[in-house]
Amino acid sequence: MKLSLARSHTSAARPPKGRWARLGTTSVLGVMVLAAALLACKKSGPKEVKASCDMRSSAGSGSSICMDFHTEPNDKVRAICSPAAGYTMAARACDTSAALGGCQRGNTTTWYYPSSKHASSAAAKAECPSDFVTPGGK
Repeated sequence: MKLSLARSHTSAARPPKGRWARLGTTSVLGVMVLAAALLACKKSGPKEVKASCDMRSSAGSGSSICMDFHTEPNDKVRAICSPAAGYTMAARACDTSAALGGCQRGNTTTWYYPSSKHASSAAAKAECPSDFVTPGGK
């Protein structure tokens, strides 16, 4: 019986065959740890936009914004973002060609445009330092 256990133990300790044998156990483990770290740190790409609410035409608050919705807006959002309120709801993303930057939180990205409140990208970034995105997703 001891002999069969010894064989079993010996066969388990045999070095791997094929391309993994050349790498060694430490290298394989290192590659796996690196891959896991890269996947964990991977930033998600730009989220798909389902609708947007452009509030730039009525910038009475001193801020000029447009909001991208990454899920279908509910009835309450549609009621708030209406022509009666001076806003424009669209089934496309905000035009970010003149945007200073935006805050991507949850299912919404709020884009900031030059205004009396936000004169620079730094002023827009102050709204959300950890969730700040730039036009084009850079």
